[in-house]
Amino acid sequence: MTSVRSVLIVGGGAIGCALARELAGRGVTVTVIERAEPGAEASSAAAGLIAPQAEGLAPGPLFDLAIAGRALYPAWAEELERETGIDVGWRRTGILRCDLSGREDFSRYLRQRDAGLPVEEADASRISELTAGLACLEATRGIFFPRTGPSTRAGSHGRSGSPRRAA
Repeated sequence: MTSVRSVLIVGGGAIGCALARELAGRGVTVTVIERAEPGAEASSAAAGLIAPQAEGLAPGPLFDLAIAGRALYPAWAEELERETGIDVGWRRTGILRCDLSGREDFSRYLRQRDAGLPVEEADASRISELTAGLACLEATRGIFFPRTGPSTRAGSHGRSGSPRRAA
């Protein structure tokens, strides 16, 4: 088997640059091409959420991979800060998903408890507590994922350290 000596990565967003960093760290010569400013396309539009539980993914390999990736993210963020001196903004503040219609079925999220993942049902009082009283009056029911968090430098808007609401 021959070893790869050089790689061309098309796309200089978060994933392309992370892949380039990892490969370069393993001795591979990497070239990244990007049609715009690195990180200016899809990466800048993302909310910066590391939120596989809140996405509503079906149980299976993709969900398992997303959970494993989330588990690796804090150490990776710390490593990047050590290397660059830049805080990527990772905060494990949790994600609050509110049901503003009163009709959302949260059973697909609650089933995650069977896999040992923390999921909390939230009433109006808990929602108010989690949002420091900033939630709208229609937010009387929700689901909270405490192990999830945003990377505040990745295009997310809102107060650092506060739970993000996934609609």
